[in-house]
Amino acid sequence: MKEHKYRAWDKQGKRMLEVRGLTWTRRDTALGEPPVIDMIVAFGETFTFEPESVDLIACTGLKDKNGVGIWEGDIVSDKILDHKTKKPESEARIFEVYWDEKTASFWQKLVDDPDRKFRSGHCFAAEKDCEVIGNIHENPELLTA
Repeated sequence: MKEHKYRAWDKQGKRMLEVRGLTWTRRDTALGEPPVIDMIVAFGETFTFEPESVDLIACTGLKDKNGVGIWEGDIVSDKILDHKTKKPESEARIFEVYWDEKTASFWQKLVDDPDRKFRSGHCFAAEKDCEVIGNIHENPELLTA
């Protein structure tokens, strides 16, 4: 069975949390109270969050050339593969990794041309050339090409 890994961006605390456990708790629905997320984070403490106060981030299951896991919201430097020659372009480009609901898969979009989108791990030299250089929460300046 595939293990699903998550981390969470705490919007108020401006910090990334490594999630070790995750449960959704319903409060009194008769009173119209929304659900909350209970997370056990890396240092063993349990925190309760309103769903809108955190961004829950999934791991793609891919790794970059340095063995670093690639996560939703990561900003990566990578080369596009030429479909005909199966060789990467000579220059690396900057991409944002995101989850696409329609295809239920991870994709990468070019930061300087967001209309150009590629399925993660499918059209890329992922393990060979891809390198995680930041993420959209801690390094938003990388999104301005």
